[in-house]
Amino acid sequence: MDKSWMHSDRRSKAYEFGVEAFFNFAVENLLTTTHIRCPCVKCVNLKLFGVGIIRDHLYFNGVDQSYKNWTFHGEPWEATTNASRNVEEDDGHNQAMYPGCRNYTKLSALVKLYNLKAKHGMSDVCFTELLILQGDLLPEGNTIPTSMYEAKKTLCALGLSYEKMHACPNDAHSGEYFTLRAALMWTINDFPAYGNLSGCVVKGYKACPICGDDTPSHRLKNGHKICYIGHRKWLPINHPYRRQRATFNGKLEYGTPPEPLTGEEVLHMVEYGDRVCWKKKSIFFNLEYWKYLPVRHALDVMHIEKNVCDSIIGKLLEIPGKNKDGIAARLDLLNMGVKTDLQPEYGERRTRLPPGPWNLSRAAKREVCNSFYGMKVPESYSSNIKNLVSLQDSRLLGLKSHDCHTLMQQLLPVAIRSVLEKPARYMKVLKGYVQNRTRPEGCIAERYIAEEDVEFCTEHLSDVSTVGVPSSQKWEFQSHYQVAR
Repeated sequence: MDKSWMHSDRRSKAYEFGVEAFFNFAVENLLTTTHIRCPCVKCVNLKLFGVGIIRDHLYFNGVDQSYKNWTFHGEPWEATTNASRNVEEDDGHNQAMYPGCRNYTKLSALVKLYNLKAKHGMSDVCFTELLILQGDLLPEGNTIPTSMYEAKKTLCALGLSYEKMHACPNDAHSGEYFTLRAALMWTINDFPAYGNLSGCVVKGYKACPICGDDTPSHRLKNGHKICYIGHRKWLPINHPYRRQRATFNGKLEYGTPPEPLTGEEVLHMVEYGDRVCWKKKSIFFNLEYWKYLPVRHALDVMHIEKNVCDSIIGKLLEIPGKNKDGIAARLDLLNMGVKTDLQPEYGERRTRLPPGPWNLSRAAKREVCNSFYGMKVPESYSSNIKNLVSLQDSRLLGLKSHDCHTLMQQLLPVAIRSVLEKPARYMKVLKGYVQNRTRPEGCIAERYIAEEDVEFCTEHLSDVSTVGVPSSQKWEFQSHYQVAR
């Protein structure tokens, strides 16, 4: 096979005919036109493309001239392996890196360069460009390889060979049958599917699989739904949300979270006990090890986060069909004694809903949507947020699960911080920690940690007031907590 065209000018007819002869040779041996290794200078046989893309690469980038034996495209390797290896061993051990060099040979220099590649994680393309630069910097007659492919061929002279071994010896090559064993560790799904797979009740008054019979549930008279308001018991015992009455259900929270049932306890309950919270025995208990697993079912956080994000966005921007704030919701709040100042105001012709802290004006909605519209994020970070914003009716459309994740974690706080009420902005508290304006981050971190330490210590010291909490509330909370314990 004539390969002299590889050293010809890319604008010449010889190069053009050689490229086509190369493709004919490769297609004839590989029997494919879509998955061929590209021998250009940049790809160096590391990437697979179709014939059309490789042709463009060979004309724009040029062919790798060190690729003398077309082993990746069907040329036999055995014909030149022994001869080339003997020559490379002699060149690598005895030939100087360039005329007059006494410190390095071709092989020793290449080994050091290859160590740098592995140490600093250089890509093959970067290493190829480094070799080309080294060859240009060194005197004429140097023996530095000009590509990653040539460097690999030189290092093969060290005798670092390998033997291909199949991962499974009992496969179709040996003609033997074998039993493939697998273990199910846990399931990941949304909450309704969780009920189907675990056999637990996921709706009604006892829908919590952890609380069971003690699920704190309440039926909404006007909304005709069941709500669950005991979630604050999972917060740390000194968390400020436990002491907030008006924000939640008008009561302090002193409860402690229950311990989840083990697999053995669940199995005994569904077989011999009261099945109020369980509708069936899960088929997974047929597995011998299933009852011993500490975690058997997990919830899909991304799925739940999307539902929460859609609800928050729908309520903030008052998107039709997604806004849960209505007359029924306000009446239910009134019946529960929560935020009674937001009860509906009935007039002669229409019923007015007083604006709540979550209600935004039209100008605020436009400002939030403009913030989303002007956001620019790195590539592959999320969808193009600009395409999800409708400025005409101030809403977000077509949010995917990953988009909701990025909104909830980072983008939504940035978009709404300019329209929040001042007392709701915690940044003001953090700014108050700053004493040294040249080191604001350090001041905030130290003051915050100190406050957390004091909060923790007050739980174990008597006659000490908690930071930021009046003493009357502190003693009331501690007394109720001791009774609860």
